[in-house]
Amino acid sequence: MNQIKELKEFIEDNKISQELIARDLGVTFVTLNRWLNGKAQPRDKAIIKIKNFMSNFKNSVEKVSAFNVENLDTCIYSEKELENFAEQITNN
Repeated sequence: MNQIKELKEFIEDNKISQELIARDLGVTFVTLNRWLNGKAQPRDKAIIKIKNFMSNFKNSVEKVSAFNVENLDTCIYSEKELENFAEQITNN
């Protein structure tokens, strides 16, 4: 499966905004939208960023799933992980 198809499914499955993904990938919304609509192809460097983004997001979700208020004082979460956690709470 090509990277853009994977990214489309990832967006749909995780209900993530294109604006958020574009910002995290370091591209404009327009560029990301062109990739998703097949009007342009990401370069190799962008494909690596896409793979890393999806992997990091999945890892963050797993960490959030394991989040436990009782052990909060022993946990260290990145700002991005906390943002993902807050977004999940808001969406549920």
